[in-house]
Amino acid sequence: WEDTSAACLCALKYRDELVAAVAELGAARLGSAGAYDAIHLRLTEDFGDPALVKGKANLAAAAARVRAALAANTSRPLYVATDDVDAALRIVAAERGTSARAVVTARDFDRRAAEGVLAYLGAKAQAEAEFMRALLIDAVLIVESHAFSDGGGTFSTIGVRLRECRAHPGEKVCSAADVERARR
Repeated sequence: WEDTSAACLCALKYRDELVAAVAELGAARLGSAGAYDAIHLRLTEDFGDPALVKGKANLAAAAARVRAALAANTSRPLYVATDDVDAALRIVAAERGTSARAVVTARDFDRRAAEGVLAYLGAKAQAEAEFMRALLIDAVLIVESHAFSDGGGTFSTIGVRLRECRAHPGEKVCSAADVERARR
């Protein structure tokens, strides 16, 4: 079995309906696609993220990344994608210094609008996908951001790869024949 994941990465994409719903959700606080930056902070569990040590967040590494993001282009808001909004906001507060950069988390979005991003699905599919809603919102906002501070874990890496696909449409899209050939 030949690994086709890198070669065919761009064959995967988020549904247009999901991207549109998340774009609408984020627009009020972040602006349009490319008008904001994003950072991903994995703060609760260790799934191979170098910013995590033995299941506990390496706060010094996360703080350094936040500090750098706050100092970057402050004319664009910063979206903080995270699995622990409270911990992420504590890090932002501790590292803010004199930065006036607007910081936005999932908590800043209209709750009803956030609940509605999966409304394009039927009721059964929506209920089955509900556990992924927060991750999908974060993922789409990462992909659509101007700049992204990669945390190095699986979720961040997927975001980086999908951003590459967005930047180079039509590349790394494999046909069914490509995939079948790789299985032989």
